[in-house]
Order: sequence, then structure tokens, then C-alpha cells
Amino acid sequence: MSEPKAEDRSGATFALLGFSVLIWGAAFWPIDVASDHTSPIVLAMLRVVPTLAVVLVIFSIFRRRLPQGRLLAASALSGLLIFGFFQWVLMDSVVTIGPGNTAVMVNTAPLVIAVLGFIFLRERLGALASLGLVIGFLGVVMMIWSQIGDFPSAGMLIGGVALAFAGAAAWGSGLLLLRAVMRDRTGIDMIGVTVVQYAAGAVVLLPVAFFVTGVSGTDWGALGLWIGVIWIGPVTAVAFLILFIVLQRIEAARATSVLFLIPAVAIVIEIARGNAPGAVALAGMFVAILGVGLVTAPRGMIGRSTLRFGVLRARL
Repeated sequence: MSEPKAEDRSGATFALLGFSVLIWGAAFWPIDVASDHTSPIVLAMLRVVPTLAVVLVIFSIFRRRLPQGRLLAASALSGLLIFGFFQWVLMDSVVTIGPGNTAVMVNTAPLVIAVLGFIFLRERLGALASLGLVIGFLGVVMMIWSQIGDFPSAGMLIGGVALAFAGAAAWGSGLLLLRAVMRDRTGIDMIGVTVVQYAAGAVVLLPVAFFVTGVSGTDWGALGLWIGVIWIGPVTAVAFLILFIVLQRIEAARATSVLFLIPAVAIVIEIARGNAPGAVALAGMFVAILGVGLVTAPRGMIGRSTLRFGVLRARL
């Protein structure tokens, strides 16, 4: 126990964690750029398949093992939700409602997890976490309401937000499915679980991208496409590996509690790109982020927080 405490005070450890947050937060910009050269489903496929290759390399280097039995089935099903449906929703939402709005909406997954965990797993929330739920959803309402006039139609904005929220709900459902199976188990190899999840997503996205929607509209020679794919695929997989390294040095609750800052990074980047939202929309975004932060705060701050594992998996 003494060694983790020493590492917990290391500035290098938190620098690594901050680096991962920056990588994930900066991913919405490359998605936006790459979307100009292909369809959302093809872009989702181009993200998942190369990342699967990187994760397989990590799996081999660290000599990990694949899950079996119920955990294997749960990993595959959660992979369909998280690395199949959600990845397509993420790409489509960036095109429809923009990177900033998408970053906030898809990162409401911890709010969804909290509600579903309370309903189906009877997991209790502390007082501040419950307050965070209210604050988070109020922030989303502020964000949406203030931008209705900024889109060609209210239906476009509301439809895009609803799709992004459906993606967050799918992600939350996939996480809770895994959580339910893993509750009474120890020594689970999370890298092995992740390999199965990425593989399940790739198995769905590959045929859909090539044989259902088609790739004729993809500009394969566009530099913007491949720069974006490299960033949202292998580079974010490196961030995933860094997070595993950090989790070996500090408590999971402490590490994952700062990941709610990912949408804040995305919003700052959009402001720097000249895509600043209005004052009310911006305030709504940060209110939503605050709500997520309260829900995902370490156990010591809010008592019986239920989302330490959920937030970790919701960022990979």
C-alpha cells in the first residue's frame, strides 16, 4: 500500500493523466475534420478497426487473457453497444450538432449510468451525486434551448441531441451490463475484455460500412481524413494505455474523477477554432459538465458514489 501512496504524490503521474484527458478532449476536432471526407459510419469503422489492432498489440505484449463464459458474452454485447452503435452515433452527432454539443452530450453517460444503476442494480447515490444529476440535466436543457434558433430547424438540433443522448444511453447500458456480470468477480483482465469489445464493434461496423452504406463517397486520398483517423484511433488507444498505467499508481476514484473535464477541453478547442457558442449555451455546457463532475467525484467527496468503474470504461 505504501508504494501507491508515494506514486499518488507524483507530479509525473498526474501529468500522464492530464495528457490522456487532453488527447480524448481534442478528439472531437479531428472527427469534425475527417467527417468532411467520408460518412459517419465509415469514419466509425476507421476508428474502431485500427484501434482494435493497437489493443491486440497491447494484449500480446502484456500477455493478457480473454474473458470466458458469461463475461465473454457480456463483453461482446457491451462492445456492440459501445464500440458499434455508440461510435456511429458519435460521428453522426459531430456532423449534425457540432463538436462542442456532441462532447457534452456523449459525456452525459455517467448521468445515465447513475439513473440506470439506481433502477436496475439498486445502487445508491450520495446527496451531492443526486444534486449532480439535477444540475447536469438542467445544463443540457439550457444548452439545447438557447441554440434552437442557431440551426436550420429546431428538429435538426433536437434530433441530433436525442441521437447523441441515445448513444450515451447505449454506452451506459453496456457499462452496466458488464458491471452486473463483474460484481462478484475478482482478477478480471480488463484489457482482455476491451479486446472482445473492440472486436464485436469491428464485426458489425466493417460489413455495414462496406456493404450497406458503401464507401463510394469517401475521399481516400484526403490528408484530413487520415490525420483524423490516426488521432481518434491509435492515438486515443495510447491514451487508454496511459490510463491503465496511471491506475496502477493511484486509486481508480481519484484517476477517473478528473475525466469529466474531457468535454471542457473540447469546448475550449472549439472556441479557439472560432466556433464559440452563445453565452447561455456556453453556460449550459459548463453547468452540465459540473453536474457530471459531481456524479463522478471520488467516494470520499460524495459518499456512496456508484460510478468509479463506469467513468473509467466510458472514456476508453
